[in-house]
Amino acid sequence: MAVYIQTIAPHTALMAVYTASMAVCMQTIIIYNIAIASYTKKIKFG
Repeated sequence: MAVYIQTIAPHTALMAVYTASMAVCMQTIIIYNIAIASYTKKIKFG
């Protein structure tokens, strides 16, 4: 059982880091898209 925990712990930590980085990435993309959308609206409607 101890060996199993030792094996899975680094993997779980890696997954947590991966999930967190993916979430940040998605958030950044969403913010970026919103910024572009509002910027183009400003140009279109002056």
